[in-house]
Amino acid sequence: MRFTIYILTILIFLQLLSVSMTAQTTAFTYQGRLNDSSVAANGTYEMQFGLFDAVSGGTQIGSTVTNSNVSVVSGVFTVTLDFGTGAFPGADRFLQIGVRPGGNPNPFTVLNPRQPMTSTPYAVKSLTADNAAQLGGLAANTYLQTNGNGSGLTNLNGANITNNTINASALASDTFPNSRNLSLLGSLRWDLLGQRVNVGSSPVGVAFDGANIWVANNGSGTVTKVRASDGNIQGTFTVGTSPIGVAFDGTNIWVANAGSNTVTKLRVSDGVNLTCSPKITPGGRQESNRI
Repeated sequence: MRFTIYILTILIFLQLLSVSMTAQTTAFTYQGRLNDSSVAANGTYEMQFGLFDAVSGGTQIGSTVTNSNVSVVSGVFTVTLDFGTGAFPGADRFLQIGVRPGGNPNPFTVLNPRQPMTSTPYAVKSLTADNAAQLGGLAANTYLQTNGNGSGLTNLNGANITNNTINASALASDTFPNSRNLSLLGSLRWDLLGQRVNVGSSPVGVAFDGANIWVANNGSGTVTKVRASDGNIQGTFTVGTSPIGVAFDGTNIWVANAGSNTVTKLRVSDGVNLTCSPKITPGGRQESNRI
């Protein structure tokens, strides 16, 4: 039996080597030699093949493959086996073979020991080609795509960019924010900002809440909320008539409306109007929300 196992191993290697240049699938060819009562077998046999992770005991990998019409000539047989994707991740694998004469109702005779599955030259290469040889041993998800304009890149840490590797000429002239624009924000010189943001009609007053700029639009009776970091419009909110001033108290935005002699209170987080409705006094005079 030991001699038969040795011949099986050599024949498997040669057969796999001869077909290694064909299109790759999960199926492979197995060629072996079968003795029946110490004599080279001839005729038709039924065979079962199971893949295991140990030479004895262990766990079966994939399903049992049964071939009920295997032709054996002078002891030599060839079958095609397929244990599916993931059956050969690089760990040890052993093939268990069961045999019985064709048409025989008796149970399969299991041959011992199980046969170790060895690598062909192309299989050895595949153990490293998907990573070490192509990616320098690093995981694929640590690389950035090099073609295109880079617009899809996210979560980049600016501190990891080497000084002077990005020339100023590569940046837009109105890149927002920058140190000059932030300085202008601090001095309330919104009119000098390099970034131009379209708001409402006739803006006359602004306030900064630490993250957003609130613009009073005198001509349209609204206040526009602009994100200071990039100039993105966060919302436009209706207030009173002809707003001329806006202030931030640390929690809310207050808007002075010259045309309606009122003050509007807006919640800074979402612009909700928190102003109470006007009240009518017993004498018929309307009380406005004023300060």
